[in-house]
Amino acid sequence: MNKNLNDNKNNQPIYRKTWFWIIAILALFVLIGAAYGIGKNSNNSNNAKIEQKSKNKTYDKANDTNEEKIYTSERGDQISMDNLAILQAYYKIKLGDLMKSGQGGTSYKKVKKIFNSSPSETSSSETSGVKTELAIWRYEDVTITVTFVNNHAVGSAETRLRWKRAKPTFTKKTYNKLSGNLNSDKVYKKFGIPDEVTQMLIFGSYKTKFTWFTGLKGSLGANVSLDFTGDSLTGKSQYGLK
Repeated sequence: MNKNLNDNKNNQPIYRKTWFWIIAILALFVLIGAAYGIGKNSNNSNNAKIEQKSKNKTYDKANDTNEEKIYTSERGDQISMDNLAILQAYYKIKLGDLMKSGQGGTSYKKVKKIFNSSPSETSSSETSGVKTELAIWRYEDVTITVTFVNNHAVGSAETRLRWKRAKPTFTKKTYNKLSGNLNSDKVYKKFGIPDEVTQMLIFGSYKTKFTWFTGLKGSLGANVSLDFTGDSLTGKSQYGLK
């Protein structure tokens, strides 16, 4: 009987095992800590920008000129073409479900190929045969952070990007009106592409945090964060809106 009990214990699904939840929680906090630690250090000034331009490139420049090329969205919001290329590369990363050890997520090797470079920084740990690795790509205006479990992406973050908005659209009044029937498409159309994004895939649902530091009517350091599970708004927070 004891043998059967032990067999049943060993055959438990991965998400029923204590060590897995430890890894899952650590992976989540490492990702958010790295991403938002970097982001918050650069919220209120340009002094936190990396002084030496990163050598990481997502594409080859045909001509290096002093004139910076600018992308303008349908709303009139602007970022540099360099940053747009990094953002486009970031959204090519497919996340695997954390509860399935990242199965289906983009491999570490392919992510490096997407960014056409190895990460600027890495760290890793291993528990009960499950390897968790954090990879960070640092660019002049953007930082990309990807968490891998067993060599597959399970979480990602894009931080430090700041859009030049055509006009402020986030006010305390518009923020207070936000409700659960808001989806990501409506958010993009109304408030523009967020400055920062953090996301994970867990139990088949994406957990996503969108954060805006630009396009706000508020005090110095004002920001808005919206939390989504799947495509439904599940939480919100703000600082300094007027």
